[in-house]
Amino acid sequence: MRWLVTIVVVLVVWGTSATGGEWEDAMAAFDAERFDEAFSLMTPLAKAGHMGAQDKLFHLYYYGEGTAMDRVEAWFWAQRAADQGSALGQFNLGTVILAGAAPGVHSNTEAMRWLRLSADQGYGPALNNLAILLGAADGDRDIATLVSLATKAAEQDMPEALFAMAIAHLRGTPPYVRDSDLAGTFPIDEALAADLLSRAARQWHLDSLVLLAGQNMRRDAPTAVLYLRVAASKGCLAAGPLLQLAMAQLDTEELLASDQRTRDWMSDNPDPKRHDHSNFGVQGACRMSVLDLLKPLGPAAGAGPRVQT
Repeated sequence: MRWLVTIVVVLVVWGTSATGGEWEDAMAAFDAERFDEAFSLMTPLAKAGHMGAQDKLFHLYYYGEGTAMDRVEAWFWAQRAADQGSALGQFNLGTVILAGAAPGVHSNTEAMRWLRLSADQGYGPALNNLAILLGAADGDRDIATLVSLATKAAEQDMPEALFAMAIAHLRGTPPYVRDSDLAGTFPIDEALAADLLSRAARQWHLDSLVLLAGQNMRRDAPTAVLYLRVAASKGCLAAGPLLQLAMAQLDTEELLASDQRTRDWMSDNPDPKRHDHSNFGVQGACRMSVLDLLKPLGPAAGAGPRVQT
């Protein structure tokens, strides 16, 4: 159920393409987090029917940036954008409904309708959220569709999907499901899992950073320290005890080299700093416990043969 918890409160806000100096100025202000200025520039554009500005006004009203928080007004602008075919607007409507924050709308059927419209346009967060919902559903599930959705989201480098697919390839169980009777139905591929985790970690996905650190604790302590320092810098509580263990394996010279290596890694992989108030899709929720990481994360009971690499 942890996947379901993360789905219902996350709203990912990415840019949309447009032309014109006014839109460029508005986006420059938004990207620079000058939200008061962004709000004043986006509002007339949105009222004139600019879909991208409508998407951004949803964000500003929903999170109370540049203006007072107003979920009703945020819903209005998400609807305006979605009605024009915005995949982001459709995604936001579906997710707001699932979060129980939609004014007067509480239908999961309606939420799924908007998410499917967004996913049909190939929008990564919608693809991933639908996979999460399928994985958490009771009864028989369309596992092939679930895997297809999660795979497509991972192909777009959605961090949570990358992490879920990595876990699936380590445990031999389809992504986002915990059913023991499905053990062994998904191919184990440790090399692919490592690549997926690395791609998610480069986007500061906390669970991926901590899991990679845990895997390196005994064989490559400096690398473990690097990942744990990055995770700890984002407030990941699980990283603290592990960081102490990893650092205890390094001498003074190695610690100094690790400091520089961490700075270089952060420079090469800047913190995305996207809005992700539930830690869903970008930076993960740091859900893995220290005990999870100190024991091998191997295949589930009954897992099938490993993929040859």
